[in-house]
Amino acid sequence: MKLSEIFDELFEARVTINDTKNLAVIFLRDDNIFLLIDTEYADPKGYIGFGQTLGDVYGIYGAYAEKGYGPLLYELVMTHVYPKGVTMSDDSSTSEEAMNVWEKFASRNDVEKKPIIRTQQTDKEEWFDSMYGDDPEQDKWIDRGRELHKTQFIYTLGKPKLDALISKGDEFFKKHPSLDVWHMIYSLER
Repeated sequence: MKLSEIFDELFEARVTINDTKNLAVIFLRDDNIFLLIDTEYADPKGYIGFGQTLGDVYGIYGAYAEKGYGPLLYELVMTHVYPKGVTMSDDSSTSEEAMNVWEKFASRNDVEKKPIIRTQQTDKEEWFDSMYGDDPEQDKWIDRGRELHKTQFIYTLGKPKLDALISKGDEFFKKHPSLDVWHMIYSLER
């Protein structure tokens, strides 16, 4: 099976907003982080960090998730910042797994894509420049990364759905004040 077919299969097995019965979002507002947890087992399923970046768009600055939860996390952030869009971070490399998520969003008809207008070059663009070289396959990957980095992705699940997940997370956290959310976040990076 080709790598692209494996990612297609993984993406199709993704968790959607309709699968959130036992899920909640703990929103670390000061840090712009969503922690997605299973409230039945107090089990972290994924987290995503985001923030304002160059070009009046929000960058994703870290995302780790169990299989199937990554796209939902991106959709939650898109919903939170809507009508603005999200894009890759400006300041770091992007993993192959994350690049594949961006590729899927680029191919989805329900996600609006718009160019980002930046007035200065980002650190990521400089990183792409430094990686460009003699390997045609790598250069192809870099060119695609540049294209994705110049795109903002706009989508919303609906603010009431996101607000309901955050309210569930607030309630869960009130009932479990000793919950170590930072430990939960770091445990996902293992």
